[in-house]
Amino acid sequence: MEEIAIKAEGLSKFYKLGKEHKVPSGLYKKLTHFLFSPFDWLRAQLTTTKDEELFWALKDVSFEIKKGEIVGFIGHNGAGKSTLLKLLSRITDPSSGYAKVNGTLASLLEVGTGMHPELTGRENIYMNGTVLGMSKKEIDAAFNDIVGFAGVERFLDTAVKRYSSGMKVRLGFAIAAHLSPDILIVDEVLSVGDASFREKCLNKMNEVSSQGRTVLFVSHNLAALSNLCSRAYLMEGGRIIQSGSPQEIISTYMSKSVSQGTKSLLEVDSRKGDGIIRFEDVKFNNISYRETPTIATGENCVVAFKMKVNESAKYDSKSSVDVRITFYNSNGQNLFTCSSEATGAKLNLEDLSNRLEMNVDKLPLTEGNYSYNLFVTLGGQITDWIQKAGTISVVSGDYFGSGYINGHSEGLIVDNSWKVR
Repeated sequence: MEEIAIKAEGLSKFYKLGKEHKVPSGLYKKLTHFLFSPFDWLRAQLTTTKDEELFWALKDVSFEIKKGEIVGFIGHNGAGKSTLLKLLSRITDPSSGYAKVNGTLASLLEVGTGMHPELTGRENIYMNGTVLGMSKKEIDAAFNDIVGFAGVERFLDTAVKRYSSGMKVRLGFAIAAHLSPDILIVDEVLSVGDASFREKCLNKMNEVSSQGRTVLFVSHNLAALSNLCSRAYLMEGGRIIQSGSPQEIISTYMSKSVSQGTKSLLEVDSRKGDGIIRFEDVKFNNISYRETPTIATGENCVVAFKMKVNESAKYDSKSSVDVRITFYNSNGQNLFTCSSEATGAKLNLEDLSNRLEMNVDKLPLTEGNYSYNLFVTLGGQITDWIQKAGTISVVSGDYFGSGYINGHSEGLIVDNSWKVR
């Protein structure tokens, strides 16, 4: 156990749904409840909680994390990630199972975590350090680094309740990272900060890990998670369903993110836009116009769009239409966008009554699985925008026609030529 920072066995947490009968705790309160409200007491004894009245936010979760590891947790909203972190942070107690944490733990689970709103930034730094068992001398030594990292010098003696959400996150992370906890837990709150601060945080977490301390990282920024973590867990429905390298877990997560499958895109609820134009179907075909589940690197392909126009909506029929498709790798990084308007294609609503095709000469994607977003505007106004509308699988191919099969995983190939002068 000396090398284990966190060990969880059968960790579970449920919440009761619907109206809950509150039963007093403590012997005196229970006796008083029985004497003065006997019918209410009897009803509480006879009431049983049915399984369908329970919501299992976490169910039978077990894992081990070694000291010095940076471990990521991935999952859709409601998968149980935040509940797990709250149990590890002792914010709430488990319904069953246990989690053993070896060492001091600092967590940043939401904006303002661990900070008293009525105290100043300076007072919160010393309060948090004291909670972690640090002496005033140790806190003094880290004080300037904390303030400099957070960039809140001017507001150091202002009550934290006056801080913006970004300032709270900066100060909260600076306190958690610089006061030498053995384990640092960071939830999605880093999305509140700006790009430069997020980069500072990622570098700091790497530094913390190199000092032999442990980091648990939860984020939807898959690129950061892939670069930062040595191991990852995929959560779904309150359970851990897979563990492995970040690349393996991200790939599985991305494939599960595509919810449409074979159903019409018209059935997708998670979309934005006024709905005058909507994507109904998208198909990837080879150059022979045959639908294919995979396309080879360097192969010519045709992307066919089927659109639906709301005839009852009010619009200017002469307004220009711009259809776009954007491709992402398994880390969620934007690779490139194809836009009808950018190529000079003049599209209008009448054109959308037919099948719309986009030709891609020499697909520049290397081997891997890619997701894509769909986007269409009418007269500059968004009418339909679907994120993670589908996936495309790419296999290795001879992009340059040289006999060399490009096998690099996930990325782009650009045209280039060589000569000797």
